[in-house]
Amino acid sequence: IEVCFEPSNKTTLWTSHILHGHNIAAKYIRPKGIKRPDFKTFSGIFKDISMDTIYLQDTQQKLFIKLLGNDNLYDVHKQWWFAKGHMSPDADFVTEAEQDATYYYINALPQWQAVNNGNWK
Repeated sequence: IEVCFEPSNKTTLWTSHILHGHNIAAKYIRPKGIKRPDFKTFSGIFKDISMDTIYLQDTQQKLFIKLLGNDNLYDVHKQWWFAKGHMSPDADFVTEAEQDATYYYINALPQWQAVNNGNWK
Protein backbone atom coordinates (compact mmCIF):
# COMPACT_ATOMS: atom_id res chain seq x y z
CA ILE A 1 0.00 0.00 0.00
CA GLU A 2 1.38 3.37 -0.99
CA VAL A 3 0.37 6.10 1.46
CA CYS A 4 0.47 9.89 1.14
CA PHE A 5 0.64 11.14 4.73
CA GLU A 6 0.61 14.80 5.73
CA PRO A 7 2.64 14.89 8.97
CA SER A 8 1.80 18.38 10.26
CA ASN A 9 -1.91 17.49 10.47
CA LYS A 10 -1.28 13.77 10.97
CA THR A 11 -3.65 12.97 8.13
CA THR A 12 -3.55 10.40 5.39
CA LEU A 13 -4.48 12.16 2.16
CA TRP A 14 -4.69 9.10 -0.07
CA THR A 15 -3.59 5.52 -0.50
CA SER A 16 -2.93 3.50 -3.60
CA HIS A 17 -2.70 -0.21 -4.19
CA ILE A 18 -2.93 -2.71 -7.03
CA LEU A 19 -5.80 -5.15 -7.31
CA HIS A 20 -4.50 -8.55 -8.37
CA GLY A 21 -7.63 -9.94 -10.00
CA HIS A 22 -5.85 -12.99 -11.39
CA ASN A 23 -5.25 -14.19 -7.80
CA ILE A 24 -8.86 -13.85 -6.67
CA ALA A 25 -9.43 -17.62 -6.65
CA ALA A 26 -6.79 -17.89 -3.92
CA LYS A 27 -8.33 -15.13 -1.79
CA TYR A 28 -8.09 -15.69 1.95
CA ILE A 29 -11.51 -15.59 3.61
CA ARG A 30 -11.34 -15.09 7.37
CA PRO A 31 -13.29 -17.94 9.03
CA LYS A 32 -16.42 -17.00 10.95
CA GLY A 33 -15.64 -16.38 14.59
CA ILE A 34 -12.07 -15.27 13.86
CA LYS A 35 -11.74 -11.62 14.85
CA ARG A 36 -10.20 -9.12 12.48
CA PRO A 37 -6.96 -7.57 13.73
CA ASP A 38 -7.03 -4.50 15.94
CA PHE A 39 -5.75 -1.31 14.36
CA LYS A 40 -2.07 -0.63 15.03
CA THR A 41 0.20 2.36 14.71
CA PHE A 42 3.81 2.85 13.70
CA SER A 43 5.96 4.27 16.47
CA GLY A 44 6.41 8.02 16.22
CA ILE A 45 3.67 8.84 13.71
CA PHE A 46 0.87 9.58 16.19
CA LYS A 47 3.10 10.05 19.23
CA ASP A 48 1.08 12.90 20.79
CA ILE A 49 -2.35 11.39 20.00
CA SER A 50 -3.89 8.41 21.76
CA MET A 51 -5.16 6.44 18.79
CA ASP A 52 -6.66 3.90 21.21
CA THR A 53 -9.11 6.52 22.49
CA ILE A 54 -9.68 8.89 19.58
CA TYR A 55 -12.31 6.65 17.95
CA LEU A 56 -14.14 5.84 21.20
CA GLN A 57 -17.75 7.00 21.08
CA ASP A 58 -17.42 8.92 24.36
CA THR A 59 -14.41 10.80 22.99
CA GLN A 60 -16.29 11.62 19.79
CA GLN A 61 -19.37 12.87 21.61
CA LYS A 62 -17.23 15.23 23.71
CA LEU A 63 -15.49 16.48 20.56
CA PHE A 64 -18.82 17.16 18.82
CA ILE A 65 -19.92 19.23 21.81
CA LYS A 66 -16.60 21.08 21.94
CA LEU A 67 -16.55 21.89 18.21
CA LEU A 68 -20.26 22.38 17.51
CA GLY A 69 -21.70 23.35 20.88
CA ASN A 70 -23.98 20.28 20.85
CA ASP A 71 -23.99 16.64 19.85
CA ASN A 72 -26.95 16.76 17.42
CA LEU A 73 -24.91 15.02 14.72
CA TYR A 74 -23.95 12.21 17.08
CA ASP A 75 -26.48 9.39 17.46
CA VAL A 76 -25.45 5.83 18.29
CA HIS A 77 -28.84 4.40 17.29
CA LYS A 78 -28.62 5.88 13.78
CA GLN A 79 -24.93 4.93 13.50
CA TRP A 80 -24.03 8.62 13.42
CA TRP A 81 -20.55 8.25 14.86
CA PHE A 82 -17.15 7.82 13.30
CA ALA A 83 -15.64 4.42 12.62
CA LYS A 84 -12.15 3.65 11.38
CA GLY A 85 -12.72 3.69 7.63
CA HIS A 86 -10.10 1.91 5.55
CA MET A 87 -8.54 3.97 2.79
CA SER A 88 -7.31 0.74 1.18
CA PRO A 89 -9.89 -1.85 2.28
CA ASP A 90 -8.84 -5.30 3.43
CA ALA A 91 -11.29 -6.89 0.98
CA ASP A 92 -9.14 -5.67 -1.91
CA PHE A 93 -6.29 -7.97 -0.89
CA VAL A 94 -5.84 -11.68 -1.44
CA THR A 95 -3.60 -13.04 1.32
CA GLU A 96 -4.17 -12.88 5.05
CA ALA A 97 -0.90 -10.96 5.50
CA GLU A 98 -1.96 -8.34 2.93
CA GLN A 99 -5.39 -7.99 4.54
CA ASP A 100 -3.87 -7.65 8.02
CA ALA A 101 -1.49 -4.96 6.73
CA THR A 102 -4.49 -2.70 6.13
CA TYR A 103 -5.16 -2.48 9.89
CA TYR A 104 -2.88 0.45 10.61
CA TYR A 105 -4.19 3.86 11.63
CA ILE A 106 -2.20 5.42 8.79
CA ASN A 107 -4.62 3.57 6.46
CA ALA A 108 -7.74 4.84 8.25
CA LEU A 109 -9.81 7.99 8.28
CA PRO A 110 -12.96 8.79 10.23
CA GLN A 111 -15.99 7.53 8.33
CA TRP A 112 -19.61 7.66 9.42
CA GLN A 113 -20.46 4.20 10.77
CA ALA A 114 -23.68 4.14 8.73
CA VAL A 115 -21.56 4.36 5.56
CA ASN A 116 -18.77 2.10 6.82
CA ASN A 117 -21.16 -0.67 7.82
CA GLY A 118 -23.93 -0.02 5.33
CA ASN A 119 -23.47 1.79 2.05
CA TRP A 120 -19.84 0.72 1.73
CA LYS A 121 -20.46 -3.03 1.95
